[in-house]
Amino acid sequence: MAMKKLAFSCIIIMFAASRLANADYYYVNCFTGNDSADGSSSTPKRTIQAAIDICDPGDVVIVANGLYTGIGNRNIDFDGKAITLQSENGPLYCVIDCRADQANPQRAFTFDNAENNDSILDGFTITHGYGWGAGIFCLNSSPAITNCILTENTSAGKGGALACDNADPNIISCIITHNSALDGGAIYCYDSRPVIHNCTISHNRTTGSHLNGLDHALRIGPALTCLAKRYTVVY
Repeated sequence: MAMKKLAFSCIIIMFAASRLANADYYYVNCFTGNDSADGSSSTPKRTIQAAIDICDPGDVVIVANGLYTGIGNRNIDFDGKAITLQSENGPLYCVIDCRADQANPQRAFTFDNAENNDSILDGFTITHGYGWGAGIFCLNSSPAITNCILTENTSAGKGGALACDNADPNIISCIITHNSALDGGAIYCYDSRPVIHNCTISHNRTTGSHLNGLDHALRIGPALTCLAKRYTVVY
């Protein structure tokens, strides 16, 4: 059995390596980029959405260090593409600041075009979103969200950091902290089966009366089965 698992893991790694080897790479830099550029390493795009828009399935977008805000850097949509969007040096150096509030609701990412785990979001801090799923909203989609920090996002409804509706995202090695919502201060799930693995969920706040679920940071709605629930909750 162990040998079979090892062989399977090797196949997955080889497949991922092959996919990356055949990918086109596009680059984003909020300081030196221009959205009319071709997105190469020497002439990067300025906004994340502009780079995603020119991608084909299997491509990779590399985002340079910086603070990303404004049009093209919030309400970002993968448009159903199986691509990898990753920061160059991790979430401490690459921040998406939605700069949203009740009068101006915005979120960082919306996945609502049947994305699956081949749509990968890797290595961003997402902050100051406002709305249902203030940081990330997954509807009928199941992306992979890995190595991200979601902090100080706010919802007057469901899901301070992330909301899932008929969605099965993989949430891996993320820090979800200091978010708030009426229901599901960190994560709200309805009719969803997310995988939450190796995550720290801390100091999130639910402001309403719905305190059901794993804890008051995570709200379990009807028909939710939370698979591989390996995470740490800190108050």
